[in-house]
Amino acid sequence: MTSLTEKATPLHVLLRGVDVTMQPRGPDQEPDAASSSSRGVVLLRMLPNELLLTVLSLVVGTSVSTLARLALVCRKWYVTSQDPLFWKRFCIAEWPDDFDPSYKVRFFRGASWKAMFTDRPQLRTDGAYICKVEYLRPGESDSYYQPIHVVTYYRYLRFMPDNTVYSLVPR
Repeated sequence: MTSLTEKATPLHVLLRGVDVTMQPRGPDQEPDAASSSSRGVVLLRMLPNELLLTVLSLVVGTSVSTLARLALVCRKWYVTSQDPLFWKRFCIAEWPDDFDPSYKVRFFRGASWKAMFTDRPQLRTDGAYICKVEYLRPGESDSYYQPIHVVTYYRYLRFMPDNTVYSLVPR
């Protein structure tokens, strides 16, 4: 299997002389190898796994969401997206201080790089955290009863990739 850290051969060199144009087909047409309109679809199916891994690694970079969307294209792309090299790259990008290049993971109970990435806590920087805070505050007592007020407020936190945090508590 090709390593993602090796110098990749440019795609135009690998596909030299191959017609990769795709033509639209109607919903009632079935793809077959002889049809000129399905030639692009057949070429994608015939793409070797090593070449597909290289192409997907160039497209994905360190974006897990891009890999997840590409895995929905077809079964072959889903299987390729489960490759440990993607998940090792994601782990090293997420926690760069924890790994050196010669690091070899010792997995317990059949775990993998993907399990490490999905199970280890991580701070998301692509959205906002919303925290609902509720507490009880005693009200002004009367001679007959002691009212209790339920106070609810929301705190919004936004974590940025450069380690800054924006906090908002609406008044």
